[in-house]
Amino acid sequence: MRERIIARAVLCALFATLVACNDGSSDASSSATPTSANDTGAGIESVRAATAVALAPQTGLAIACVGATSYRQAAACVTHEYAPLQAGLYFESYPTVVASWSYTDPNYGYRLASSITPTMGVIVCPAAVAPYQTFTGTDPCGTTSHSMVAASTLEIVAGSSASSSSSGGTGPAARLAAKLGSPSRLLLGVEEEATNNDIVAWESLGLPHPDIYQRYLSGLGWTSWNSPSGAYATIVMQTASAAAAIPFFTLYQISGDITTITSQGRMATYWANYKLLLQLIAAYGKPVLINFEPDGWGFMEQQNQNATLVFAYVQNNPDCANEPNTAVGMGQCLLSMRAKYAPNAYVGFSYSNWAGKAAQVTAFMQQVGAGEADYIVAGTLDASAGCLEAYASEPSGCERGPQGQTLYWDETNTTHPNFLDAFSYITAYQSGIGGNLPIIWWQTPEGAPSTTPGGTMYHYRDNRVDYFLKHPGELTAIGTLAVSFAGQPGDTNILTDGGQFKALAGAYFAAPTPLP
Repeated sequence: MRERIIARAVLCALFATLVACNDGSSDASSSATPTSANDTGAGIESVRAATAVALAPQTGLAIACVGATSYRQAAACVTHEYAPLQAGLYFESYPTVVASWSYTDPNYGYRLASSITPTMGVIVCPAAVAPYQTFTGTDPCGTTSHSMVAASTLEIVAGSSASSSSSGGTGPAARLAAKLGSPSRLLLGVEEEATNNDIVAWESLGLPHPDIYQRYLSGLGWTSWNSPSGAYATIVMQTASAAAAIPFFTLYQISGDITTITSQGRMATYWANYKLLLQLIAAYGKPVLINFEPDGWGFMEQQNQNATLVFAYVQNNPDCANEPNTAVGMGQCLLSMRAKYAPNAYVGFSYSNWAGKAAQVTAFMQQVGAGEADYIVAGTLDASAGCLEAYASEPSGCERGPQGQTLYWDETNTTHPNFLDAFSYITAYQSGIGGNLPIIWWQTPEGAPSTTPGGTMYHYRDNRVDYFLKHPGELTAIGTLAVSFAGQPGDTNILTDGGQFKALAGAYFAAPTPLP
């Protein structure tokens, strides 16, 4: 067996939810204190016994790292065992199935079974070995006989699943997580970090891979960003797949120019681009998320609170010739084309709370079909509060300032605005549009808390990360599936926040919150 760095063997808890621990890695996660009476070696042994797996030698068992409580690089585990995939154990895995692999590759390591998706590669022993027999030296399978197989080919034990979320709840968010092939816990995503490679930045903090990888498709020219036409979308999907993340596209083709929807020529391009995107997603073959036109619906609503009276070219699209030339027809066309061309795409509408009173926003979005989507896209603020408080010239948009609003929410929820206010707004909206849809919080700013307004470039204050990751149960209680975090150029990001994201995300991944 290859030489490995000795690490403490502290057995991971397995709660009744079967998702008591996850593959996070940071100073916070490695020193996390037990949160349950079952957080002991005896607890995990009782779970193994409950699986009723025969202890006789078997083939096709996967290799696990004994004592892992967080993601552990493959070359850094000292004590091992072979076992069926089951919750609470960390298995040697790779983002995809490959013909050859390196134990020192940072993407190759031990991940919690519930975070391993169906297409990821898992190391198994083709020979017959006894399950749960620990070893630190000679590998009972032999040093050269291991095989890498897709996780979907392995038997799942005790109700856990490497491919979905059967160990979690049965609510809307848990059901969507299962369709996405994601673990049944609150998902965390990354978008538009102000670094050359935001996934590398994320993983440089010792965190496991992000669950979601988001990119904008801005304006009508995004199809020409790479060659051939639309290749940029394929590159994004491939990048996400390599990191075992779900691609998340923000379709931003209106891009703040509301005259687009009344131009026959531009809308012809709009619909052709969208069809191409869906065809590329279908070719990708795995789940993909799409956020429909943030800001765009708000600008339409400002034209008229009745979506049936907002003109938009739709009938010049052969796929939607029977839909009306209105905002309602546009929403229905987006939905029907998804169903026709890319059923593996999961979509949501982004609402704009600045477009009208709460009831007006809800009614408008219900008209365009937001309740018929797969989830709701919610936002808190498009930049850290301090950036706007400082009227900063960068990131773009902060120069508008707070515009008379209190942007830094009260985390004690005693004065207004506060986080419970935001949760009340989204739950009323959720009920009003119908469908009881799960929620994805999008473009969540990454500033760190401070009592001093403003800040400086890359160091602006905010408290969304702090509150969300310290109160994940409040998010899942209102139907949240995921939170996607953004650190755009000039704003605070996960590398300039003084270690906030590393500590809080690491602690979360070590003890994730299950979806109800």
